[in-house]
Amino acid sequence: MAEVQDINKLLDYLRQREQNLSRYSDKLRQSLIKIASVFGPSNKCQNCDWYVDRHPTIHAGEVICNKPTPKISVSVDVIDDEPFYIETSEYAPGGMIDYKLAFQCHKLGYIEIYGQERSSLREFVSAPREVLKELIKSGRLIPFLEKVADTLANKCAEYKEVAEVAEKMAQAVQP
Repeated sequence: MAEVQDINKLLDYLRQREQNLSRYSDKLRQSLIKIASVFGPSNKCQNCDWYVDRHPTIHAGEVICNKPTPKISVSVDVIDDEPFYIETSEYAPGGMIDYKLAFQCHKLGYIEIYGQERSSLREFVSAPREVLKELIKSGRLIPFLEKVADTLANKCAEYKEVAEVAEKMAQAVQP
């Protein structure tokens, strides 16, 4: 009879450990989803994802969000230079999958690189918890966002220069 009690204690312990793991991975996922939700089309709200120009504060009697806050629209596609996680896989070409942060179509997420092939943007909501854990452990999020800021600054300078040339050309054709 002692064996049955030992097995039951062990099963309860396993259940509790799995529940804790699940709870912590849910917190991790929700935190990354919250960070990613700041980015997207600027006509959408960061807080509730409603269109900013049609933003209700109350819907069906419940407060949705108090203030419409436009998302940050990153207009360039950027892929991080360094992977935040490298997974070994017998199914991937070369035996490895690189995971890199990326901005595509105004959204923050990650891509998977298998040899020369690259996936489309993956969202954190559907990422395996191991990938999310490795992203935070790697510390790549802040350096990647700095890279995106530098990329936008360079694009801005480039477009400023070209816009000034175009403006001079337009003035030259004025009668």
